[in-house]
Amino acid sequence: MDTTNRSLGQVISDLLGDISTLFRQEVQLAKAEMSQKASRAAKDAVGVIIGAVVALLGVIVLIWSLIYGLALYMPLWLAALIVGGVLTLIGAIVLMNGIKDIKDIEPAPKRTVKTLKEDAEFAKEQISNG
Repeated sequence: MDTTNRSLGQVISDLLGDISTLFRQEVQLAKAEMSQKASRAAKDAVGVIIGAVVALLGVIVLIWSLIYGLALYMPLWLAALIVGGVLTLIGAIVLMNGIKDIKDIEPAPKRTVKTLKEDAEFAKEQISNG
């Protein structure tokens, strides 16, 4: 296409159309990036829940045998108190690690923000040069 015969209005119209298309593509990129982050957050949350349930089931099965084993050497209430305290500590550590992993997810679409800034700069250059 011969750009020398185009009017300024046509050039600006084409440029605005290109910018519009570019921003629509950036919005699509942002949606895809946010979907990916949401999927990762859901996966991490499921991992935390599964870990907590499995740990709880294991604790329920083992706690009574541990308490009864310790009760051979100390009063039953003291054995239950010791085992309960240790299990509570372990559970708290696992829970805090899961919460930390969820908090480490960056919700902002960094790549999209970066490319939007680049696109805006490009558009400014094109308008000032056009």
